[in-house]
Amino acid sequence: MTEMNGVELLKEIRMNYGSLPVIIMTAYTENSLLIEAFRNHCNGFIEKASTLDQLMQEIKRVME
Repeated sequence: MTEMNGVELLKEIRMNYGSLPVIIMTAYTENSLLIEAFRNHCNGFIEKASTLDQLMQEIKRVME
């Protein structure tokens, strides 16, 4: 994204949609990014290199 990063988008979602489940998908696995995301109530995380099966597992985990 060019206008904002994923954490900024997460903050916007939280302000406008409350507790809507959010899974962040990123190529960056920096601890600071993950900590910031979970501080802003991110529900899940998956790396871009993940398989469709891994994504489906994360979605099922978040939805339970």
